[in-house]
Amino acid sequence: MKVRRGRSSSRRLGAKPRWSSALLCALLAVASSAGAQDARPIAIWYRSANGCPDGDAFVRSLAARSVHGRLAQVGDAIDFVVTLGADTTGSRGVLERQTETGTVAIRRVDDASCEQVAEALSLTLALAASETASGSTTDTTSPPAAAPSPAPTPAPPPIIEVSSPVRPRAAPPQAPRGASWSIGADGLLAGGIAPGLLAGANVLVELELGSGVLRPAFRAAAFAAYGSGSRGGEDVSVRLLGGRLEACPIELRSEPIALRPCIALELGELHSERGGATGRSDRGLWAASEGAARLAWSLARSFGLEAQVGLLIPWTRYAFDSEGDPPEVLHRVSSVAGSFRFGAVVHF
Repeated sequence: MKVRRGRSSSRRLGAKPRWSSALLCALLAVASSAGAQDARPIAIWYRSANGCPDGDAFVRSLAARSVHGRLAQVGDAIDFVVTLGADTTGSRGVLERQTETGTVAIRRVDDASCEQVAEALSLTLALAASETASGSTTDTTSPPAAAPSPAPTPAPPPIIEVSSPVRPRAAPPQAPRGASWSIGADGLLAGGIAPGLLAGANVLVELELGSGVLRPAFRAAAFAAYGSGSRGGEDVSVRLLGGRLEACPIELRSEPIALRPCIALELGELHSERGGATGRSDRGLWAASEGAARLAWSLARSFGLEAQVGLLIPWTRYAFDSEGDPPEVLHRVSSVAGSFRFGAVVHF
């Protein structure tokens, strides 16, 4: 009887551990299921240029690093933004994350290969995801503290580098130049008008309108020139006074150089003197037209130099006669005279 009671008592005591093991397994299964439900894939908004890895390749790179990620759709809560770009100078990428404190941590990577940039961003994202996961877990096996203290505020992740996202490079817009005034002065050399070289100077004022190629310029000038020479043993001198109107319809510019084709009209007075016993002099109307090319060089925003070469066509070809009887033609104004101007202008 004592032996049977001992066996029976042994069976009843052995039943309790089996029920405890089953209950513990059930609790562990529920906790594991809850942890699995809390874990969610990382939503990534991915942008890349032609020739760089696409979004699917980036997600596969994360999976190789044990990071569960997916490409975000419109309306999803985004965890990371990845931007890849490439041009002739190389490749670059940017990783952005919205942290719990509301700040944005940005990581920028530059490399010659777009694939290497994508790998570096994938590794950075994996490290950031693992830091976030390890910081959010708690140890449930530790005994409760006697006097719980408030949890410290988590520090925001370090910002490795702060810069602007990758954007395509574009030339800065150029504002219209509008209207501008200029004043200036230049020297004049001309051949074919006087018996010798005609030298002079003129002062000018100019108005420029518009912008780009269609930027016409209109100029008004007053000039004075003098030249002399000896023909047939007699000295002949010529003085030229007048005004000049000039129009240049277009401008071909490559900073700081500009080229303009121009047309001009001159009106004034030609005064001649002949040496000798009588010392005769004469005067007449001077009128001529000119086609020219002007080259301007901007040394500063408000100052520049210019040179102009032109062909002058006199409307009246004056003849300078000798004192003999009958008189001989000592010099005649050429049908086409060459001119050269060089000076400086100040812009307003």
